[in-house]
Amino acid sequence: MVKFRRQLDRLVSSFEGSGPQPSAFQDLTTGLRAASSAVALSALVATLEATDVAHASVEHRGRQHRFKGIAPKQWLTAFGLATVSRRALRGGR
Repeated sequence: MVKFRRQLDRLVSSFEGSGPQPSAFQDLTTGLRAASSAVALSALVATLEATDVAHASVEHRGRQHRFKGIAPKQWLTAFGLATVSRRALRGGR
């Protein structure tokens, strides 16, 4: 959030210096979109990692799957590419 605040302060200072010119306005909106996407992406990754439930094993469709380790997973989201550390399971019998 501190990084977002610094980016916002920099954008506003830049906009105030040049006034409401079309190019400055476009730079401001582009910067706001990028900064808010970065915050949303961080929040999404933190939420997914925090809610990944730790179990030694999981049963799915009658098969037991055991915890194997932590593996990075990537998803393309509306905020950009999210890399999330998720629990990996190994199929059992």
